[in-house]
Amino acid sequence: MSLVKNFPYDALEVGQTATYSKHVEERDIQLFAAVSGDCNPVHLDADYAATTMFKERIAHGMFSGALISAAIACQLPGPGTIYLGQSLKFSRPVKLGDTLSVRLEVLEKLPKGRVKLATRVFNQNDEQVVDGEAEVLAPRSEQTLEMPALPSVTIGLSSPRAAPASTLAWRKRPPPNLQAKKMGDLSRPKLPCVPCSWKVQSRLVVAGALTLCASFQTK
Repeated sequence: MSLVKNFPYDALEVGQTATYSKHVEERDIQLFAAVSGDCNPVHLDADYAATTMFKERIAHGMFSGALISAAIACQLPGPGTIYLGQSLKFSRPVKLGDTLSVRLEVLEKLPKGRVKLATRVFNQNDEQVVDGEAEVLAPRSEQTLEMPALPSVTIGLSSPRAAPASTLAWRKRPPPNLQAKKMGDLSRPKLPCVPCSWKVQSRLVVAGALTLCASFQTK
C-alpha cells in the first residue's frame, strides 16, 4: 500500500501537471476484455488482427481511457475527485508492449469546485495516442490516504482440471472469412475466464483490470 495526497480545489493552479505510466501487457488486454465484454478479435485474435490495417493485435481504445481515470483518481486532483465528463480522440493504436504515459494539466478552474483538465496519452516514443479533456469536481479538503492494494487476479480456464492458468480461455478457430462485411459474420473469440478468490468481489476485479485506485471519498 502507498500514501497518496490529493489536491483540493483551492490548492489547484492553472498549468499544474501530473503523469501516470503503465506498461501494456498481455494480461491487461485479456482482463479488459473479460470485464468489459469487448471481444473484438482485433484485440484477441492474432490471425484476424494480421488481416487488418493494424497488422497485429492492439489494445482496446478505452483501456487508455481507463488509465486517464486512474491518473485523475490517484494523481491529480487525486482521491475525492468526482468524474463529471470526458472527451477523447484516438490518434494512434496502442500495441502490446507499449509503455503509456498519461499527462494531465489543469486548464481552467470553474465555478462550484469544478476543474477542466487536459488528458493526453503518449507512448514510449513520445507519440500522442489519445487527446482529450475532462471535467471533474475537485476534492473540498486536503487528504493523505493509504491506498488499498490492487486485488490479485489469475487468468485461466474456469475448470481447475483444465489447462494451466497461462492458457488462453478461447479455443483456436480457422482464420475468418476475409470477405465478411459485418462484425456479426465473424466467429468471435471467447472471452478469457478470470477465476479469483470468492473474497474478491466483481467490482474489485474491475478495479484491478483497469488499474484504477479504488479510493474515492467525498464529503
